[in-house]
Amino acid sequence: MSHEEQASSLVPFESQIAMLFTTLVLALAAPALVLALAVLAFGLYGSLYLTRPLRYAHRVTPAEMGLPGEAVTFPSRDGLPLAGWLISAENAKGTIVLGHGYGGGLDEHDFRYAAFLHRHGYRLLLFDFRGQGASGGSYRSMGAREQDDMLGAIEFLKTAGLADRLGAFGVSMGAVVAYIVAAQQPEVRAVAGDSAFASWQGIIGHGLIAERGAPPLLATVLAWLMTRLTGLRLGFRAAQNDPVRFIGRISPRPVLIIHGAEDRQVPAEHARQLYAAAAEPKKLWIVPGAGHTGRLAQVPEEYAARVVGFFDRWLT
Repeated sequence: MSHEEQASSLVPFESQIAMLFTTLVLALAAPALVLALAVLAFGLYGSLYLTRPLRYAHRVTPAEMGLPGEAVTFPSRDGLPLAGWLISAENAKGTIVLGHGYGGGLDEHDFRYAAFLHRHGYRLLLFDFRGQGASGGSYRSMGAREQDDMLGAIEFLKTAGLADRLGAFGVSMGAVVAYIVAAQQPEVRAVAGDSAFASWQGIIGHGLIAERGAPPLLATVLAWLMTRLTGLRLGFRAAQNDPVRFIGRISPRPVLIIHGAEDRQVPAEHARQLYAAAAEPKKLWIVPGAGHTGRLAQVPEEYAARVVGFFDRWLT
C-alpha cells in the first residue's frame, strides 16, 4: 500500500473527536432517557390510579342509620345518571346538599353528618358522585368533574321546589366540590366544608412525600406531571379546578372552613390557604388533635353546634 493510500484510510483527528463526543453523549443520554420514561410511566400510573372508579361492596341506606330517606335519581349537569337519597324534614328550616369524600360512595360517616343536621330540622340531599357508589361513570376526578354532579343535584332540588334556603356542606373532596359549586351558584346561600385541599398539585405532592416517601423535588415533578396527565386524559385543566381559585367568589355569602390540626392526608395549611383566599364573611375552625375528617368523632357536640349554628344563622 502506498503512502497516499495509507493516509486516505486513516480517520481524520476531527472525526475521531466527533465520534468520541457522540459516544459520550449517548452514554450519558441513555440513563437520562430511561429515567425520563420511568418518571412518565409513574406519572401515568398515578393519574390512572387517582381517577379509577371505586364502589363500596355495601351501600349504606338511611334506614340503617335511623333516618327517613327516599331513593332518588337525577342527571349530572353533563347527563351522567346519579343516585342518592332525599331525607325530608317536617317544616324544614332549609335544604342542605351534602358531598361525600374521595372514597367509594356514601358511607356511615356521611350519614352521621346528615343525622345531626336532620335532627336540627334540615332537609338533606345526599348522593354518590360519579364513579362511586350507585352512580354512573367510569372515573373519579378529585372534584373537577364532580362539580357537574353537585350542580345536577341543585337542579334536581330546584325542579322539585326545594331549593329555597339552600346550603351546601362537604367533606374532603365533597368540600372541594361545595366551594367550587357555591362560587358558581348564587342559590347556595351558605357553604361549609371539612378537610378540603386547596390545590391539586399541592395535595398530590404531599401524598407522594408522606405516603410514598418521595424526595420533595421528585414529588414536585411527579405531582406536576400527574396533574397535567389527568387533565389531558379527562379533558380539563386541573389547576383551573383548584378550590383556592374559586372560594373568594362565594362572598358576600358566608363560608365555614373546618380542619383538623393533625390531619396527615390534607395538612391544615390547605385550610389556611383557603381561608386566606376567601372573602368575608368567613370562619376558620382548626381543631387541635384531630385528624382527617376526624372532628365530628372527636368533638361531636361542639361540631354539631358550630355547623348547625352556622346554617341557622345564614339560612333561617
